Amino acid sequence: MLSILQRADTLAAGCRPLMHRCPDNLLWKKPLLHLKLYYFSHPKPHVLIGTFNPSGNQPEDPQVIEEIGDQDRGHNYLVEIVDSRLVAPLREHLLMLHTGPHGPWERLLPRNNRVISADDSRIYLFPRLRRDVLHQKLLTLPKGTTLRMAISHLNDKRIGITLLQLARRGVLIKILAHDTERRVPGWMEELFDGQLDFRRYRHPQDLPMHNKFILIESHHRREVLFGSMNLSKSSLHANHELLVASSDLYLYDAFHTRWEKMINETEAMPS
Repeated sequence: MLSILQRADTLAAGCRPLMHRCPDNLLWKKPLLHLKLYYFSHPKPHVLIGTFNPSGNQPEDPQVIEEIGDQDRGHNYLVEIVDSRLVAPLREHLLMLHTGPHGPWERLLPRNNRVISADDSRIYLFPRLRRDVLHQKLLTLPKGTTLRMAISHLNDKRIGITLLQLARRGVLIKILAHDTERRVPGWMEELFDGQLDFRRYRHPQDLPMHNKFILIESHHRREVLFGSMNLSKSSLHANHELLVASSDLYLYDAFHTRWEKMINETEAMPS
């Protein structure tokens, strides 16, 4: 990925920080540009979306590595999308992020509240007025569903309580979270109190588990949710994020393979 971005013919014409016109008393926290969206025009228009931050410097910056971990070697992913019904509106969104003004009104705009869809995939943009897209989807899961979650950041108490409710009504929940309590605080693990399968990913070389995806398997359906969104207060309520829901079986199997790889690594790591 880095080699692609570093090619002279793919470099953007300019770079500008996304600044929010948002007084501190309007939101609990200043929104961040947290989504990872890469658009390429050639050889055919396509986008890459996922969790990868192109943060690898040569030589590496120790302060960057200390803050976010080695993103080049840790667990990340990018999904390539080539369907023009999805690519075109995502390109439009990317241009708006780059050139437009930003502020608390954005969650009210129709363009941010639309659902970009094609066949078996739906894309939700954030911030949006209906911020509980993920929460409502979880609440509809029937008894007997298996829910696997690879989440690097989990600190939203409402989500935690919802997961407990689902576990108590017969949803099998397995969570693989980042090992640091800065990303997943200890009180969240205490909240679960052993009522669901909660594990932390600890790598002997301190490589990060930066994935954010959810596998949903019920009697009649398999679905994967993925994108840049953490289960954190800032991601769910303030940041610029992107969440994809897809029932594409090839995509589901690819993420399931990644899940099994991380679980195997966790079980092989010394305690």
